[in-house]
Amino acid sequence: MTFINVATSAPAGVISSLIMDVVRGVQTAFERVSRYRDYSRAEAQLRAMTDRELDDLGIGRSDIRARVWANYGSL
Repeated sequence: MTFINVATSAPAGVISSLIMDVVRGVQTAFERVSRYRDYSRAEAQLRAMTDRELDDLGIGRSDIRARVWANYGSL
């Protein structure tokens, strides 16, 4: 029976590239979670405002969600 050791049979560049891809993927996931929390916090802060305060900002209460999350996926 033959066993192939991937660590010794694959070029070092391929392994390091794979590791870097995994690290970038994890980093991207953490950034998206962090950004999601920031957007959620902003939405909660706007919802806590009075109608008068929102009117001063030029935002209607029904527009809060759309305004906050408009650029979430594009960043």
